[in-house]
Amino acid sequence: MVMDTGRFAILDDPEELMEYARPLTGDPTRQEAILAVDAVHCAACTQTIAAAIDDEHARIEVNVVSRRARLEWDPARHALSALLARMADIGYEPRPLPLDMVERADPRPRRRALWRMLVGIFCMMQVMMFAVPRYIGGDAIPPDLQKLMIWAEAMLTIPALIFAAGPFFTAAWRDTRQGRIGMDTPVALGIAITVITSVVAFYQGHEVYFDSVTMIIGLLLVARWLESRARERAAAGLGNSLARLPEAADRLRADGSIERVSRRRLQPGDRISVPAGTTFAVDGRILEGHSDVDESLLTGESEPQPRGPGMPVVSGSLNLRNPLIVEVTHRAADSRLAELNRLIERAATSRPTVLRTADRYAGPFLVCVLLVALIAGIVWWFINPERAPWIAAAILIVTCPCALALAAPSALLATLGGLARRGIIIDRSDTLEALARSDVVLFDKTGTLTTSTPGIELVDTSPGLSGADALALAAAIERSSLHPVARAFAEAAHAAASSVTAPGTADTPAAAPHPLAARAQVREVTNLPAGGLQARLDIGNAPWSARIVPDQAFIILQLQSSSQEHQPDEPTRVPSPEPDAHAGQHAAAPTLTLADTRTTDTVATPAAALHARFRLTETLRPGAAETLARLRADGVQCRIVSGDHADRVTHIARQLDLPPEAQRAGARPEDKLDLMREFQQQGRRVTMVGDGVNDAPVLSRADVSVSLASAAPLAQHHADILLLSERLDGLLAARDAARRALRIVHQNLIFSCLYNVLAIPLAAIGLVPPWLAGLGMAGSSLVVVLNALRAAR
Repeated sequence: MVMDTGRFAILDDPEELMEYARPLTGDPTRQEAILAVDAVHCAACTQTIAAAIDDEHARIEVNVVSRRARLEWDPARHALSALLARMADIGYEPRPLPLDMVERADPRPRRRALWRMLVGIFCMMQVMMFAVPRYIGGDAIPPDLQKLMIWAEAMLTIPALIFAAGPFFTAAWRDTRQGRIGMDTPVALGIAITVITSVVAFYQGHEVYFDSVTMIIGLLLVARWLESRARERAAAGLGNSLARLPEAADRLRADGSIERVSRRRLQPGDRISVPAGTTFAVDGRILEGHSDVDESLLTGESEPQPRGPGMPVVSGSLNLRNPLIVEVTHRAADSRLAELNRLIERAATSRPTVLRTADRYAGPFLVCVLLVALIAGIVWWFINPERAPWIAAAILIVTCPCALALAAPSALLATLGGLARRGIIIDRSDTLEALARSDVVLFDKTGTLTTSTPGIELVDTSPGLSGADALALAAAIERSSLHPVARAFAEAAHAAASSVTAPGTADTPAAAPHPLAARAQVREVTNLPAGGLQARLDIGNAPWSARIVPDQAFIILQLQSSSQEHQPDEPTRVPSPEPDAHAGQHAAAPTLTLADTRTTDTVATPAAALHARFRLTETLRPGAAETLARLRADGVQCRIVSGDHADRVTHIARQLDLPPEAQRAGARPEDKLDLMREFQQQGRRVTMVGDGVNDAPVLSRADVSVSLASAAPLAQHHADILLLSERLDGLLAARDAARRALRIVHQNLIFSCLYNVLAIPLAAIGLVPPWLAGLGMAGSSLVVVLNALRAAR
């Protein structure tokens, strides 16, 4: 087959392709794009598209409810234009969505569907206007007038058959060309049999059923219209947030004038003006102004957040009070909101196990429907030849498995949309089933059960090292680390430095100037195998070595002149509290307390050996206690698995009312993996909640992995669930929603199976006329979708 790739050829331009495709995560040699496919409406459609696209170098996943598809391909083997042309050639015109996911729905398919429905209803009403008098009048109506009325019914059936019912026949022919039996094949056959039999019956002087034909068409179109609107509601929340972003922004020129430009043209470094009451078009950093920002779109939190110079803002959030000048930090396609929406779209286009199972049986079921209709028609031909065609048509129409195909995806998609609106992002739809059945939850401690930034308490320092110097040096050494402790040192050092200029604080030890730190330059920082950091630095012109290591319940800063021949005795080391962990935004500012402080302001000499001791102060993350209490009440086994010291783990565990056997301190990443495998070998389903780089291996192997918006990028990459609100009770909301979704899926599947089990025998014995069969088939699909909408609550 020669494919016409002309209408998609522009996508072969690398510059244009960058707007629609990106390298596949985990395999940069392949590309990924999201497509809108409006013609998809049943499981057979997804199978037909997959058969046309899937091979060793390309794969496509289609969601029948959202009418979205995720296409992966190797650009060295396939051009995107050729793959899209394949889809168009089999009747499924694709529309690539831009990477920023702001895509206005094409109104033409909905408009055509509305016109077809209106024409179908009009023809049905007009045919009934002629048919009802014939039924009521009977022999009182002259034969010539009856024939004229039947002719009128036949003429009014033609536009309903050609225009209104056109999609049924088009889809059936398309599936036949592909060697498949689609959902519309039985419907098209049933309508065709009814029309042909009515025409033959008219010439033979028997009863006709043109009214049944138009009623079937009209009722099916009305039901499909309502079903389509219900699907849109089920998918709401997956892309609506991005649709509210402004298309343009006010960019500041070098001379201070303003130009209106498309948000897609904004580049990092551009300055934009954001008036009060408008939405941030891209991610950025505030340069001028103070305001309150509504970030509920991203986090689900309704409380406005204060923002000022130097603070970040994200696209989709709303500037509530004052105008701001913002420096762009990311392109529209690389914004945080666009990335989250790509995660949601990936989940929406994934095919969970229950859906793949339903699709697997849809094809054989349709074959069985055709065989049952054929057998019933043959049997009734010997019993009552006049009724045989109507019964065969009724069986074909009443048993269409649309409800079965929609049972799972509609409920799962409604759940994904509802969770997205609450700031809970699900990466795979299979995650919902695994989360609902999870019976073990492992929690990291630092930055997960506790706030993302702990407090730092200075315990003591050696003579010659001030508290401010110790904090500043520790912060400089920790600067390259992503661990929450590193941010705690940075914020504590900043607070100490700021207090120097604060009135009435110049004479406090913490506020003293720190000339030692001012002269220090960090040259090299490495991780210690046993935990902690080691650094080389220059103080003045003298080389020094430094270590930051855990020691029981303390963190020790050791400074040693490299010119000394002997190293001082080192304290006993224990594994570091997850040295490579990471958290992003601060949930709570650290505090600096001088407890039992012994400091001097004397600048150390190069021959000195200095040390300082710090203690971490940690606060439980909001919702942590409630989350663990609820999980344990539901019979879920909860454990803390942390690399931190046992005293700090026990302190947090006591606040959560966890027994000693539910605590594991000093755990390295491999220890966490071993514990998780032990549970999985027992047949348990394990959920891992973590935020650090060293949690990534465990997150990737868990049945369900959960991370936070403040987590390390690597941890977020391996997470199935991302909590944007920074509250752990989002895990409870996700679990409740997952369990409710599974209940609704099971309800839909049971209803769909019972409907077909009852409908086939009733139609086979002649109790279901064709018009009632059409109403039953359409109504069953509508019931399934409406029931699925409950999952979005």
